[in-house]
Amino acid sequence: MGHIALLVAGILVGMLRAKILVSMWAWFVVPLGAPDLTFAVAFGLMLTIGLVRGISHEILQDRGEGEYVTLFFLRVFHAFLILGAGWIIKTAMLTGAG
Repeated sequence: MGHIALLVAGILVGMLRAKILVSMWAWFVVPLGAPDLTFAVAFGLMLTIGLVRGISHEILQDRGEGEYVTLFFLRVFHAFLILGAGWIIKTAMLTGAG
């Protein structure tokens, strides 16, 4: 997979995660009185956190194309897993089950 494709895939996963952060913020933080989080702020916040965390040595390892595709789908799956768990918790809170 070319370097441009990896860059585009990384940006797409970052955008997905920022959208999920906006949703979870609205579900769990806004009810506590915090203002809404915009997509741009969420994406910027994630970039800032990534800057502070640095680059994992695992990412720097030389991988085959199949491993990059697997990592991409694992990150997308992980993002949707977090969103689903958040939705279940939010729904339980709204129905009084929590």
